Amino acid sequence: CVIVNEYYNHSLGALPSPAMVKDLLITGAALVPGQAYPGTAQGWGRVDVANALLNTTNRKIWSEDQRYDLLTGVARTYLVNVTKAAEMRISLAWTDFCGTVNAAKALVNNLDLEVTLPNGTTILGNVFSNGWSVPNGTADSVNNVEMVRFQAAQVGKWRIDVRAKNVPRYTQDYALVGGGPFDNVTVARVDLAATNLTIDPADPAEGDRVSMHADIGNV
Repeated sequence: CVIVNEYYNHSLGALPSPAMVKDLLITGAALVPGQAYPGTAQGWGRVDVANALLNTTNRKIWSEDQRYDLLTGVARTYLVNVTKAAEMRISLAWTDFCGTVNAAKALVNNLDLEVTLPNGTTILGNVFSNGWSVPNGTADSVNNVEMVRFQAAQVGKWRIDVRAKNVPRYTQDYALVGGGPFDNVTVARVDLAATNLTIDPADPAEGDRVSMHADIGNV
């Protein structure tokens, strides 16, 4: 953790949050042969600090640390351009609000990681088969870490959504990390446009109360 803190601070000029340290180490972890992934024997794998922090010719590390606070129903969308069919990991971690003693479920603020591939397939975090992400799963409502992992990432534009499924206590920030063959990550912006605009009355006089109706879409 000390090495991650120092490297992150030196490279980006800020100390990483605890969630980011955890997220980087999980994304860069090396799998233990013969053990289920993820699983009770190895968790997310054996710590590999170099793989967690350093870019290589075929693998880039991207991270975003606690830049946004989410409320229930709010999501942040990221667009990722994948350039090669190689292993790809995207992981989400957050420091949850403290739970109630003896609660049936420890998690309080529930975020979901959702990835849409270039072919339109949607993948949810922590839905694995033989260690690789698969579609048609159920969103994780138990853990404060979610990951997707692909053996040969589809080349093209990926969409990553971090969704606040249920945030009953305050707001929830998060750490997001990607490791794989991509060249850039951008945050999808909201660009609203109005269509079918109507005004009632159609020709108002000065001082009249006016009602406006329109269809608003993100273009």
